[in-house]
Amino acid sequence: RFIMNFIFLVSIIPLFRLGYIAPKVSNPIRLGYSLIYASLILNISIFSLFLMVFLGYLELFDVYAIFDPARDAVKYGISRFSIGNAIEVPLLSSILCFAAQRMMPNSFIVIFALILNLVLAGISGSRIVILISLTILLIAAIRANSKILFAFLFAVFIYLLVEYWVAIGDFFENIINRFYGDDGGSGSDRLDLYQLTYRSMTLFGFIFGEGLTSSMQMMFEETDFYRTIEAFALEILYELGMIGFILFIFTILDGLSTKIFINTFTSLPLLLIWIQTLFFLPLNPLLPITAFCIGIASNRISKKDQLIQS
Repeated sequence: RFIMNFIFLVSIIPLFRLGYIAPKVSNPIRLGYSLIYASLILNISIFSLFLMVFLGYLELFDVYAIFDPARDAVKYGISRFSIGNAIEVPLLSSILCFAAQRMMPNSFIVIFALILNLVLAGISGSRIVILISLTILLIAAIRANSKILFAFLFAVFIYLLVEYWVAIGDFFENIINRFYGDDGGSGSDRLDLYQLTYRSMTLFGFIFGEGLTSSMQMMFEETDFYRTIEAFALEILYELGMIGFILFIFTILDGLSTKIFINTFTSLPLLLIWIQTLFFLPLNPLLPITAFCIGIASNRISKKDQLIQS
């Protein structure tokens, strides 16, 4: 576990920086289409598996056994369906869509990808990811060249969403329970984790850290279960200390433009993506790829530069 976490953590730095310079050193339109196609391949695969499970052609246990063996199919059922983690995968898809949208004009394939992304975010039940996906789609609606096409596709989306939740459960009740319920990953559960981490942190650990993967050991000692703190920023602070935390952030941002901060605080989707990544997700295998896409989205280039590079 130590070696894997070390690799994931260290690889975040070059991949974020690579993503940040990618729109400048490549054709942004082609890069945007590559990201959209990646999102479509991912989401079409997930949606196809979901439909086969929903229609009875596949067993949910078999799907989870391949993509997420630790997931309890009896407890969660199909209500939070995803391949892999129900937050990490939809977040990656959303940032792929958003990074692409920042570099390319609206088109049928972009609108279709955004609607499919919102559908699967809703199925996953991830609250902030649903908000991110909805915000991205609303931005696309404002920029859409064909309002009639968008209205038609959005109406189809609403119809399918209503039909889906009528069949297997109440959508809004599920989302509300994710805020106030006691299940893993709910708002109440995360608050308990944050309080437990705060109580377990010593002065020495706050300054110098307790060591990589020490947060999982602390959670095991306190709860008898190996699990993460569910907050990447807090995890880094606990394991590397304030000194390591500052050095990690400085290494990522050193030499990059201050536009990172301007673009973040002037973009609601990007701000929500940072919040989800830092405070509602642990260090995970998809985080380096997510960091690459965040880097792309953080360096939105002007239309003039797009025309020059194209």
